[in-house]
Formats: sequence, structure tokens, C-alpha cells
Amino acid sequence: MNITLFIVDDEELIRNGLLSLPWDEYDIDILGTAENGVDALEKIKQLHPDIVISDIEMPNQNGLWLAENVLTIYPRTKFIFLTAFNTFAYIHKALQLKVSDYILKPIKKSELLGLVTKTRDTIINEKQSDYQMEVFYNNLKECKFFLKSWFFDMVSAFYSTHDINENFDFLGTSLSNGQFCVVLIKLKSDTAKSNEQFVYYTLFQQLLNVLQFCDAEVIPFLNNNIITLVFRFDSDFSKAPVTVLEICDKLHTFLSFNTFYPFTIAIGKVLNGITNISRCNISAENTMFYDLTKKDKQIIYAGDLEFADDLFNIYENIQKKYSILLSHGSDMQISELLKDLFSLFESSNVSLQSVRQYCLSFATSATSVACEASPETFSGIINFDFLNKINNCHSISALCDILTYFSLNISKQIQNILQKKNISLVYKIKNYISDNYQNTITLEILSEAIGLSPNYISTCFYKETGVNFKDYLTSVRIQKAKELLQGTNNKIYEIAHAVGYEDTRYFSNLFNNVVGCLPSQYRKNHTD
Repeated sequence: MNITLFIVDDEELIRNGLLSLPWDEYDIDILGTAENGVDALEKIKQLHPDIVISDIEMPNQNGLWLAENVLTIYPRTKFIFLTAFNTFAYIHKALQLKVSDYILKPIKKSELLGLVTKTRDTIINEKQSDYQMEVFYNNLKECKFFLKSWFFDMVSAFYSTHDINENFDFLGTSLSNGQFCVVLIKLKSDTAKSNEQFVYYTLFQQLLNVLQFCDAEVIPFLNNNIITLVFRFDSDFSKAPVTVLEICDKLHTFLSFNTFYPFTIAIGKVLNGITNISRCNISAENTMFYDLTKKDKQIIYAGDLEFADDLFNIYENIQKKYSILLSHGSDMQISELLKDLFSLFESSNVSLQSVRQYCLSFATSATSVACEASPETFSGIINFDFLNKINNCHSISALCDILTYFSLNISKQIQNILQKKNISLVYKIKNYISDNYQNTITLEILSEAIGLSPNYISTCFYKETGVNFKDYLTSVRIQKAKELLQGTNNKIYEIAHAVGYEDTRYFSNLFNNVVGCLPSQYRKNHTD
């Protein structure tokens, strides 16, 4: 992958010198040059280079003006400034613009090529990430009807409306704030015909045609024999509950004439706000759970039932805790949690079929956690063998054993992968400290360099090394100081500055606390 470069400098000699560098050896294509900011801006608008190398002090608009205007239009363009003026105002403005780097003239060829190569690698990584994201969303579009678990995981994460619109465009609806209702349609079959899934999907597609004529936005999903419909209405639409009932009456009529399967349509509560969509789904699931009339073709309304809300909140809280324990819990904690869950099923007289559905729901949560840890490793976790075990199981205690065995196996794999990632992260942190100990290093600075939160870095580093980040940084600096005290004649304040301490007195006190003597005494003890 070649990266494009544009050069801006008012001195022809410097422009020609930059043009003469062996850019092709570094997979970099030169798009052109300009001698001032105004001319450069017009050309850059047409050429869209990846990198701009620019002087700062130029006639007819300088490099800072150019960078500000280009980055407004193309914020991912990388700027490298070359200048003979080492002024604070220039440096401060360059930092505000978040330029890639700032080099003082005269320029060393090797330094410039090394810097541009580093910038090139950053751009390649960004472009590869963009491509992977594009592929990811294209794949989502292809299988959007089967992404119910993913969808509810996303809306449960308390995203802003803007973020949700960006993430769900591929679903074909503008998911914005409003009133929401989830409707579940369960097709009941006692057989296991080979073409049954195809029949379900065909019926699902026909049902989508019916929904096109309904006065509501809807996001549909299909999971085996259960169809999930997420309805959205404007916040001020007072007839939302009535409209949902009218739509479900039409669906009931359609299904009655187009399928031989018994079915139940469960209508959840209408709730306001995007972050309540998961509660809407739980309401619909709870409604499905109370199959009171035992009719072959029926509609059940959440408003007609009195639920033990606390009981279902317990189920939800257990599932959340389960997802956390898969990554960070012990085998005993996971086993005890599932034991409590299945005891709750038995004491609440939950049907065997409903317990099977809960097992699949927990397995889906495990899949989400596993894929988050390593998407390339965990593919096809919930396979046909696992599904057959669940579907063919005829006791709640046996289902508990199946889910527990599955969960412990997945947890072990997840925690092994996370441990490897943590070890890799610790290696990166140590390398960064080794390369930058002489500079100011904080968790916030390290966070920007590595791309992870300060709290995560601190926790992970301590977990893997048994030493907190600050103490490790201090030990590296003190070790470097000891080497300089033994191997050079540098003054104490020079050594303090060389290992990252501006305050010599603070350095001496710290050295004394760690080593047990002042730097001057240490030098005397190790050079006589």
C-alpha cells in the first residue's frame, strides 16, 4: 500500500532536496509541491495527500494557517513541520493542531525518513482498520436479521443517540429516541424436520411484507422459531400501545392463514427511551413465559398480566454477573452462580422449554464475551452438538450440568486469551518506559500512546507484575541513574535530568529512599 506525500516550502533548494530523497524505496508517492500556504491549500484540496511536509514561515499564508485549513477539511491528514524557528508560539500552535511532528532545520536525511516512515505506518494501520470496519459492517448488513443478541447488547451500553444512529444505519431504520415496544412471535413445533429453519425464514420474509404496510418503524430479528419485532414511535405519539395491538391483530390474521404451526404473539410494555429497549424485550419475554390460555394461536398482552418484576430482575442481574465472571471469575464462582440460577428456576416452577431458552440466552452472552476477547478465535461456539444437547435434554438439573460444563470451558479459554493479552500489554508498557524514562511519563500519557484507559493499564500492570506502575517507573529510573553514577562523571543534577527528574533535591531524596544512600555516596562507594 503506497502512501502519498505533498511538499510545501518557499525555498526551491529545499523543495528540490526533499524531492530527491528515495521516497519510492519507502512506498511513498510524491503528489506535488507548493511554495506558499495559499497555493498548497488549493492543490491539496484536489490531490488529498496522506502526508504534508511543510515549512512554517512562508509568504502568502504560513504553514500553521495551511495545517488549520487542511485539517478542517481532511482531519486525518498527517502534517510534519520543518522550520528554522524554534519559538514557543509555533510549537504551541502545532500541538493544538495535533500535527504529527515538528523538525528544526537543518534537516537530517535519516531523521526525516525515519519520521515519515513512522507516520506512513500509522496511516497504513488506520486504513487497514477502516477497511476491516467496512467489511464488518457489510457482514452485519448480510446477517442483520440474526443479530438480536448483538443489537440488545449495543443498546444496553447507554450510547448517545448520535452514536446509536451511526451504529444501526445498516438496519434500515433511523434508531432515535422515542417510545419502544418489543413483540415476540413464537412458532410452536414438536417436530425437528430438516427443512424447518428454511420454512421459518420463508414465513419471516412474508411477515416482513405485511409489516411494510404498518404505520410504525420496526427492526425485525429471527432466532430459530422466535421472531422479534422492535417497534419505535415518536415520543409524543399517544396511541403507541393501541397501534401495536392493531399491528399484532393483523399479524395474527396473517399467521392464522399462512402457517399450520401453533403460535403465540407476546406483546411487551411500551417504554420511552432508547436505553429502555432491553426492558421492553424483557417485558415481552416475561409475557411469553405466561402462556395462560393454552390456545394454539393466541396473543398475550403484558398489560393483562401481573408479573413478579423482582424475580425477572434477579434473572437479568444473574446474567450480567455471569458475563463478568466468565472473564474474571473462578470456576467455583461460575458454578455457584449457575447453581443459584437453576434453583431459582425450580422454585419458580419455570417450564423445561423456558429453561432451555434461558440456557441458550446465557450461552449467547458467553459468545459475546468470548468474541470481545478474541473474535478470530471464537467462531461457532454454539454449535449443533451443543444445541442438540440443550434441545434433547429432559431435566432441569441436566441442563444445569450442560450449561455449567459449557461455561467453565469457555471461561478457561477466555481467561487464557486475556492473560496473553495482558502479558503483551505489560511488554509494551515496559518497552515504552525503557525508551522514554528520561521524559515525563504519566498514566494519561501512556494511555494515549497505547490506546487503553489509564485505569485499565494500571490494573493490568499490577495484576501481571505485582508492582504498581509508578514504582516500576521509579525503579527503572533509579537503575539508569546508578549506571550513570558509576559510568560517567556527570554532575548529580545532570543525571537527575537524564533520568526524568527536573528537581535534583527530589531525585536525591528518592534515590536515598530506594537505594539507602545519597547519589554522591553511591558514586563514591562504587568508583573507589
